[in-house]
Amino acid sequence: MTSENVEMVSPLASPATAKEFSSPLSFFPATNGPCGAPPSRSFADAVRGGPPLSQRSASHFLNPDSPRVGNISSSNGISMVVFSAEEVSKLATPFQHTLVGKFSFGRPKLGAIRQHLVNLGCTSIRVQLLNQWHVLIFLEKADDFTMLWLKREIFIENLPMRMFKWSPAFDVKHEPSIAPVWVRLSDLPLHLFDKQALFTIGKLIGDPLKIDEATKTLSRVIFARICVEVDLKQAPPTEICILNAGALLTIPVVYEWLPQFCAHFHHLGHEESSCYIKKPGPRP
Repeated sequence: MTSENVEMVSPLASPATAKEFSSPLSFFPATNGPCGAPPSRSFADAVRGGPPLSQRSASHFLNPDSPRVGNISSSNGISMVVFSAEEVSKLATPFQHTLVGKFSFGRPKLGAIRQHLVNLGCTSIRVQLLNQWHVLIFLEKADDFTMLWLKREIFIENLPMRMFKWSPAFDVKHEPSIAPVWVRLSDLPLHLFDKQALFTIGKLIGDPLKIDEATKTLSRVIFARICVEVDLKQAPPTEICILNAGALLTIPVVYEWLPQFCAHFHHLGHEESSCYIKKPGPRP
């Protein structure tokens, strides 16, 4: 794996939340050669793939006593490996703060991408090439992940990079329909400005990411502001119901900006009704 494939900014900051998993930042070999270059490898190592044998450890090999992941099955005479939803969720845990950066008009070098993200405030981060147009952005901190994803698109060396949340179902041919959206909840009782209460309320809309500072400090109580992951394939609710100690409350939901999603083209940025692939015509 060359330095063009993997870039590191800072040492591993902390272990992953789930103790049984390593952070994705620890999955890559260190560059401890001269001037930070990868260690030298023999021709046999290069053909074989992976690090030199001298650097391999027993941890790279399966312990016969370790539990197996997945099961081998067959259907209609076709053998296959089956992973349950629980196993997939567990395997994906180390990558919960991973973004995919997409370049459609050329891509800068990984070092330039990495440095730009550092300049934006990201601390512990790795950038790895996924293919010619996509890069994986491994982030250690949830705050960095949310901050970067909320930007949706940034320009690096005058080239746009759009960002999507990685998931086990990610497909480079289909842009995800999940996007971070700021919502406002008006007429909310003061005691429900509590962060934990708001995260529970936010689950009626999507997966909560964060609340803003004014909501946290109660410096603005006209509305509570919370950022949630919204599935744009579904019609978002315009109001939600809360049972407040037996009293039913109907709370209006205002979306500050709701991205458009084309289910036909699997693209964020336009609606299906204006899709230039489905309905050929001048491209916007």
